[in-house]
Amino acid sequence: MTQKTETIDIESLFENICDRVDYIAEVYVAHLPSASEVAQLHITVHTGDADSREEYLDVTTADKVMIDIGDAEPHLLPFDVMATIGLAGHLQGIEGTTVYVADNIWGAEARDLDVGLSILRQKLAGTCPSCGGTVEESFSDHYRDNRTCQELEQVWDCISWGFDPEIVRDSRHPRRWMACATLSVRRSEMVFIADIVIFWHIWTEAE
Repeated sequence: MTQKTETIDIESLFENICDRVDYIAEVYVAHLPSASEVAQLHITVHTGDADSREEYLDVTTADKVMIDIGDAEPHLLPFDVMATIGLAGHLQGIEGTTVYVADNIWGAEARDLDVGLSILRQKLAGTCPSCGGTVEESFSDHYRDNRTCQELEQVWDCISWGFDPEIVRDSRHPRRWMACATLSVRRSEMVFIADIVIFWHIWTEAE
């Protein structure tokens, strides 16, 4: 006897996630292996409520998520949801899309969930969310030939951290790893570091 697959629409899935987690800094959806040939979704929820760097959440009994992409048949994709205390900060591209960023994250532009889901839908439908053009072959080719499109999709401000956007876009640049790491710093981590500096200053002054 074949077991019937249970589905949930993408909006309801995120409602369940928000009900489960009190505070969310960022939600990143990895569409694997790429936006052009998506086979599954891996949803990462960056939150201080997580107990570890990898805490998988059971937010629904559904096996697949349904994503309406317009005139074409909706995508029905297997998925998982993982909460993490790891630093937020993801580069946007063929492998993933940030669908939500809170409005108090230093170095990042806030992104409402409805805006992020619209961007995700366009990419899964084969449409560039930046220029509106149809992606014929793959997003990898499109972003390589139209670098401005990928730059416009970013939510993390590399300029405010002193990095040239060209460094972030160029996977072969020797300083790219430093730029990507720096872009992942959140306000909460900076506050924590500031507290350590203040404590150290008070302690050394007392001596």
